[in-house]
Amino acid sequence: MDNRRNEVVVIVDFDNFFPKNMNDYSIEEMNVFFDRIVEIILQRFNNISFVNIRLYGGWYKGVNFTQKASMLSSMLANVRIFPVIVENKIISGTIEMVHSQYGLDGYIWYDTYREKAGLQKFRIDSSKMGEHCSSNENVCAVKILEKFVRKQKMCQNAGCTTVQQNVFIRREQKMIDTMMACDIIAYGGEENIFSIFIVSDDVDIFPSIALCNKKNPQMELTLVVKNNLLQTQYASIMSSFNTKVVLL
Repeated sequence: MDNRRNEVVVIVDFDNFFPKNMNDYSIEEMNVFFDRIVEIILQRFNNISFVNIRLYGGWYKGVNFTQKASMLSSMLANVRIFPVIVENKIISGTIEMVHSQYGLDGYIWYDTYREKAGLQKFRIDSSKMGEHCSSNENVCAVKILEKFVRKQKMCQNAGCTTVQQNVFIRREQKMIDTMMACDIIAYGGEENIFSIFIVSDDVDIFPSIALCNKKNPQMELTLVVKNNLLQTQYASIMSSFNTKVVLL
């Protein structure tokens, strides 16, 4: 390994691995997660000196931290995995919540977390419904749900004024996949970066990994997944782009 290229960047799709509220996770679980990432890196490469772990998520609702972001920030202050000492060599590192994409340092993408009223539109495959549904629509759960999820539909209980759009919310992250994709490509062009690890089960970032490999075939790329059922499938796809797929 070229001693000038001894830094590893880890791009983590945080909500993919920690989808619940931060109250549901402990400091110990955080430490185990990051320890495992470092362990995977050292299993592949032992001549590195710095690990930059970057956590991507919808950290801002408007211009303010979300509750999850605030709690994660406090938890990270108590995560202790660096420095790592291996065979008398010290490996330093950082863990950071990503607010700015690489190359646009200082410019924060706000409004990356949004809550919207109502459920997303969906379609019903009528061919999968039993014959009794069409003749008993008033008691068919599918038909009742279909009626209720209409934008301003009111509950069918006598006297109930509940409107579905007022009781259901959907939560969305904005720009996160794009930021990850941009960073994979941008870091792929840096001479001091030896390897990029992408920690995610999301296929949306596959094109950026492929492009990173085509632009810089020397870059060592590793995709880290949590679902063992996906490992073989993803490995088959990513083998065309010299990307190793490993299980967290």
